[in-house]
Amino acid sequence: MYYILNLLRDNSPPQDPNPTPVVLMDNPLRRCPQDVLEVIYSFLDGKSLLTFRLVQKMSPEQQRRYSRDLNQYFQLNLLKPEPYPSPFQILAYTSKLVYSMLGYEMYHFPLATSPIFDAFNTIHLPKQLQTLQNLNRAAQLFEEQKRPFKGLNLEADHLNSLINDLLSPEADHPMAKALPDIEHLYLRTDKQIEKFPALLKKIKSLKTFVLSSYLLMRHLIDSMTDKQLGKRFHALESLGLPNTNIDPRSLARLLKSIETPLKSLYLSECEAVYSLPQHLNNEEICHIFGPIEDLKLENITISPKILASILKGCRSLRRLSLANCSHITGLFNELSKDNKLEQLARIAHGPFEKRYTFEESETALKNLLLFQKEHQARLHAIFKNIRDLNLRVTALNSDDLKGILSLCSSVIHLNLIGCLGISNAIDSQSGDKFILAIRKIETLNLAISEISMTALDTIFRECHSLRRLGLSHCTNLTAVVSRFVMHDPQWVFGRFTDLDLSYTGIETLQLEFLLTGSRSLVTLDLSKCRNISELVLKNTPAALENLFGHISTLNLGKTKIEAEALVALLPACRSLKKLSLNFCESISEAFSVMTPEALTHIFASIQSVDFRYSKLTHEAAKKLRAAAPHLKNGVEQGLKP
Repeated sequence: MYYILNLLRDNSPPQDPNPTPVVLMDNPLRRCPQDVLEVIYSFLDGKSLLTFRLVQKMSPEQQRRYSRDLNQYFQLNLLKPEPYPSPFQILAYTSKLVYSMLGYEMYHFPLATSPIFDAFNTIHLPKQLQTLQNLNRAAQLFEEQKRPFKGLNLEADHLNSLINDLLSPEADHPMAKALPDIEHLYLRTDKQIEKFPALLKKIKSLKTFVLSSYLLMRHLIDSMTDKQLGKRFHALESLGLPNTNIDPRSLARLLKSIETPLKSLYLSECEAVYSLPQHLNNEEICHIFGPIEDLKLENITISPKILASILKGCRSLRRLSLANCSHITGLFNELSKDNKLEQLARIAHGPFEKRYTFEESETALKNLLLFQKEHQARLHAIFKNIRDLNLRVTALNSDDLKGILSLCSSVIHLNLIGCLGISNAIDSQSGDKFILAIRKIETLNLAISEISMTALDTIFRECHSLRRLGLSHCTNLTAVVSRFVMHDPQWVFGRFTDLDLSYTGIETLQLEFLLTGSRSLVTLDLSKCRNISELVLKNTPAALENLFGHISTLNLGKTKIEAEALVALLPACRSLKKLSLNFCESISEAFSVMTPEALTHIFASIQSVDFRYSKLTHEAAKKLRAAAPHLKNGVEQGLKP
């Protein structure tokens, strides 16, 4: 906040009239593992990371530090199965990183040189800094760097006046010149914007449009004719309308006005989806939803029949999220229905009802078998390319899960948080088909799913590609791990890189056995596991280093770990980068017995801590700041007593 306030003041030091271009010495993305890049690539729909940053001229040391910190951020955050950070969160993080490192001067920083990230040059400023003056400075820096200015993200409280300034007839500033070439527009506001249609008219070819505004969208669409809609949105490739009050008819008009194939569609908390098929025929649904690769229909009330009619038009899906759609039980049954199929089935069984001749029934039976194969192929086409499937809290039953996942031959990231039908799907007689379908999965989240012992045992034994597993609130974990005590622990658990064992209540012996085999573990969440002190105090420093030495992200929040155990554990975590000890009241006591040298050694490589609600004393916080001056952000990290 100090830097933001300084930036808003008028007494900023004069800028160098001939600034030295900033060149990143080491691209942080170049050193990321391939699976990290795949997550980033899929998350951003293959476009580009938002490459505009607020950066002062950097020294070589600052460049190396920024590269290291940003690379660490990707590894710690983008590998999580749930939730992925939004583009806004990524931008907020990088802006905060730059503020804390470099102060308040603005400078254009080319983040990445990979083609994946070059095509999406977007200005993002914290809403406190979204003024015409700052936007002009940013646009000018794009021009100086000879980079195309393609995107604008606006969420300021004074958007009306800002847009009025941008559209002023006498305006002759860099932003006014750059507006026509903008391809990506993000807008978040809770106010009506009178000149928003005029702003859209100014932009020649919009490709990405994300509008989060409960008041604005209905007025915007209703104020335009079909011809005007076509001119504004004909080239759209990505559309996001989260939390809007657009009505179904207006949404249908907007979707039909898009001439280019739509690749991404986000309609979270958009209730217009429920009645959308009433305003689109089957051919229009196939035309609109057929090319879509990324579809999010989250937090909406929709029936399984309506959802099935939409999904039947999809043929290119790679990412599908139905999170918190809690009324879609029976979805697979609706997907399997087909009027022609039912009609042929009635004729094929006609003689028993004395309504059709044997010749008619025999012909219908042959056609029925052929049509069943075609129908199954069409169902498979909906799901066969999906790599990321989010079914969190969808209330799908076991038949739905078995049917849908049996069609998902390419899925590698699966979110089943709160899906209570998962155990029956695995334990049933046809569970082998379900297991066969999820054997390739690398990320699986089963938090709050009440998974049974036999189902979890099957997952451990059969899912050999699994790397990231979420088992929060799984009360059967202790019993399941006990089943493997006669096996090599590394054979069972050695493949995991990310484990969420929070609120599982796993016992000491079973946790030690699990950690003994988890040599590849990078991220471990043990929140609310109350036996950590017992595990630590029973082991030698060398044994603790074998158990925890390779972990880079560790969450011990609400574990009530004792000070003595904390003093013994932290030196053993030699690879630690991110540490969470929220609600841990023993931190101050532990730090009081540690020497400054020991604290410096422990926190030298740690980039982020979370000590919120830990009753950190003033003396302990002061001692930690002196030992680890790079931990600056006292508000979020809980370093304030």
